[in-house]
Amino acid sequence: MFGEFKVKSAAENYPPQIVYVSPIPAQNPIEAGYKNITFYTTVYDANGAPDINSSTITAEFQKPYQTARYGPCLYIDDIDAYSANYSCSIEMWYFDSAGNWNVTVSAKDLNDASATNSSTYFQYNQLQAISISPDLINFGYVLINSTNKTAVNDPTIISNTGNANLTGKIALNALNLHGNYDSSRFISADVISVDINTSPTTKPECSGTILSNSTDITINKLLLEPGNLSEGKAQEPVYYCIKSISNISAQTYSTDYLGSWTIKVLSVLPFAVRRKKGRIKNKRQLRKNVLEDAFKIIGKELESKYHLSSAELQAVISAEKTIPVSVFSANLGALEALAKYLKENASMSYHEIAEALKRDDRTIWASYNHANKKMRGKIKIKNPEMSIPLNIFSRKKFTILESVVFFLRNNGMRYSEIAGHLSRNQKNIRAVCLRAGKKRKLLA
Repeated sequence: MFGEFKVKSAAENYPPQIVYVSPIPAQNPIEAGYKNITFYTTVYDANGAPDINSSTITAEFQKPYQTARYGPCLYIDDIDAYSANYSCSIEMWYFDSAGNWNVTVSAKDLNDASATNSSTYFQYNQLQAISISPDLINFGYVLINSTNKTAVNDPTIISNTGNANLTGKIALNALNLHGNYDSSRFISADVISVDINTSPTTKPECSGTILSNSTDITINKLLLEPGNLSEGKAQEPVYYCIKSISNISAQTYSTDYLGSWTIKVLSVLPFAVRRKKGRIKNKRQLRKNVLEDAFKIIGKELESKYHLSSAELQAVISAEKTIPVSVFSANLGALEALAKYLKENASMSYHEIAEALKRDDRTIWASYNHANKKMRGKIKIKNPEMSIPLNIFSRKKFTILESVVFFLRNNGMRYSEIAGHLSRNQKNIRAVCLRAGKKRKLLA
């Protein structure tokens, strides 16, 4: 007699879900080193937390045209019978590109069903940094009235130890070399030249960039893009030449009298408003700067008078920004409609919209362009007094439509009314609202 047994069908297995990825604050690179970035993720499995294959939980940082960075996610503990917490850690290097990096977390269950979550981004800041070696230039013995004397310990190696492209931004600030015995005599900096090439016969450094006393002189032809120094990248040599020397006495000349020479990264000039024939260029940027200054002044007075914190004041300002509900009745996707309204009707930039919606600039740009292909001209507002706060869209775990429907439902509106305002099917509206409610419970 055979005993009874049941085989679990593949249909009974539910794939895992990555329901939470913790926010990652902006990160500063470490000069010529790496930074270990740690964050946390929660994996949900309807078949129970034991069905999650913890050895498969991995994370990845991605940015277009950049080498992806990978790292493991280690099990911490179970949150409940269906969810588990993991700690993820990835190394970011000093030469990794500055900007927004996408965070992707992947997971599998014991039946090899998989899930991914790519909803999170973080900012990797820019670092301008260099190192030089050796830190001494020596021309040895130089005969008076001689020409084209090159340094005996060439070259100086300049290394880019950050992630900024420093091509065209490296300058040498030279000082006159005064005599150690008679300091009234000196070798002028403007008889010294530099170049990134050398040759014992042609001596290109002697026809290179001419230096000038106490002046930042950009080293021409010097390419210094970021890269891995251990692979010989992100480095450039600099060779020196005294073109001619005369009218000085025989003695040692050095930097002891005026101080050392400096190799530096030139600062980028800040934004400037130009005037031409009384007209101001870039009016939009000027208007934004004026408004920001006004808010700072008013904000300080309100904080002082009403004892408001900066966070409370920002919350009040953000809460006042509203979106007409009729925006979402257009024949567009919810994110497309919102991006189009904020760009055209509210005159916000792509970056401002991305900041308000907590989404990537590229996502906003793509949504707006898709909307423009479907609809030309601004969205017409039918019922402007019926509006919802802009700040309800700042939770990336919810889609734009889920945020709209859930907000209206929680404010007492029936499914049929919501469907009418959004020009959508009532059953779909109910399904969207229930889905948003489940997400909220998981994130509570």
